[in-house]
Amino acid sequence: MVAVTTFTEWAYGVGFFVSTGTLVFTLYKYLEERRAKRRLAEEKRILTDEMRQIRRRGRAPFFRPTYLHVPPQGEAGNQIFHPGQEAIPAFTAKDVRLTLILANDGEEVRNSSDDWPEGEGFIHPSWGIKHDGDSAIEFTYCYDPSEHGQPMRIKISFETLDGLQLDQTYETRHGFCEFRRVDPE
Repeated sequence: MVAVTTFTEWAYGVGFFVSTGTLVFTLYKYLEERRAKRRLAEEKRILTDEMRQIRRRGRAPFFRPTYLHVPPQGEAGNQIFHPGQEAIPAFTAKDVRLTLILANDGEEVRNSSDDWPEGEGFIHPSWGIKHDGDSAIEFTYCYDPSEHGQPMRIKISFETLDGLQLDQTYETRHGFCEFRRVDPE
C-alpha cells in the first residue's frame, strides 16, 4: 500500500515547513539584534565610565613648588628659594626644618595622607587642600647635609570632593625647590 499525497496536503506540508523556518529565522535574527544592542550598550557604558574616570583623574590634585623656606640661622635671616634656583647654602645646619610651599593646580581635596613619619611630610590642613593661590599646602622635612641633592619620594593618598580615591607619588631633591609627580606621569 502506497500512501498517496494530494497536492493540497503537499502544499500544506511545504507551507508548514516554510513558515516554521521563517519563524525560527526571524526569531534568531531578533535575538541576534537584541544581543548586539545589549553588547553595544554595555560597551558604551564601559567607555562612558572610563572617560568619566579619565576626566576625574585629569582634574585631580596636581602639586607644583612655589618656594622653599629656610628658617633663620645664626646671622642669616629667613631665606626663600624659588624653583630653578640653586640649592640651599652649604652652611645650612643639620636638622633645620625646611618647608616647601606647594600650589595645587588641580581639583580640591577633601582629605589626604602621606607615607612620611609624623611631623614631616605634608602639613594637612583640617579643611582639605584648596585650589587657590600659591600656598595650598606645605611639605616639610629636616635637612641633612649628607643627603643633599638625593632624591626623596612621597606617596600621597587623596579623596577628592566627588569621592574619587587616588594615589600619587611625587619626587623632590633634598635641599632643592623641586617637586614633581612621577606616578602617574
